[in-house]
Amino acid sequence: MFRHTATLTVIGAFLLGTASAQDVEVYGRVREHERPAPIVGAIMEVSSDGVEPFRMLSDSSGYYRIGLDVGRIWRIRYAAPGRVAKMVEFDLRDVPPYDGGYGSNVDMRLFLETADKDFTFLDEPLGICRYDSVSAMIKWDMDYTGPRIAQLRKMVPEVYRLDTDPVSTKAQDE
Repeated sequence: MFRHTATLTVIGAFLLGTASAQDVEVYGRVREHERPAPIVGAIMEVSSDGVEPFRMLSDSSGYYRIGLDVGRIWRIRYAAPGRVAKMVEFDLRDVPPYDGGYGSNVDMRLFLETADKDFTFLDEPLGICRYDSVSAMIKWDMDYTGPRIAQLRKMVPEVYRLDTDPVSTKAQDE
């Protein structure tokens, strides 16, 4: 059984959910902000209260895959040398256990560090995803995420777009 969740662009974060297991699987690519080149060896720091934090590295194409247990709040911090780190949060406390699982494709773009811009607001999550029991999907909390995206776009305009599949585009409109 497959379930598609909403896809939403979050300055380099694309979400597309499909059921796969009891856990939530987060996967995608880490890329340069200024061009669609992968960042090889980007670091994903994964943490949750009561769980030993762990790190993962992206592969030669910038790809990564992380499994997150439901029933917790998780933070994933994306970082690479010379780049501004970004963080997202997955609030999975309300995801029903044994519901078939979910997957999220988060394609993260990291931009070059610069001394003339204050990115300290990125010390907190850029976006938060939460389970919505009405739609039975994990969705971006746009009351939290929207203003941060707007602030980031003013500071660092988008320079390229990634193609999305028709299902992702349709799900974005729902």
